[in-house]
Amino acid sequence: YPMSKSGDLNSDATLWFFTYGGSHKVTEVEHHPQVNVSFVSPEQQWFISISGSSQLVKDRNKMRELWKPELQTWFPKGLNEPDIALLNVKINQVNYWDSVSSFKPQIISFLTPSGL
Repeated sequence: YPMSKSGDLNSDATLWFFTYGGSHKVTEVEHHPQVNVSFVSPEQQWFISISGSSQLVKDRNKMRELWKPELQTWFPKGLNEPDIALLNVKINQVNYWDSVSSFKPQIISFLTPSGL
């Protein structure tokens, strides 16, 4: 289901998403941590596909760091929501398509200590 990325991509190539800890998506990730995240801008004709591994995180300090007021729409009690949590995605590879210049994807791979 659609989710909104929280915060900027940081130096350790991790994406963060707020979620409810008991959601169906979290159950799926716990059973199959390999995920794909897609971003698209039809108007500008670019597409990004990110593959990586995901896990549930309940770190309150990280939630405070990433919280933004517009999330109140989905989490009416803010950080006081009883089941609020984060999903993090450790990026392994990024494919980028810009159809203005080419339909051939540009591939960016991230080397992690476990991948070296």
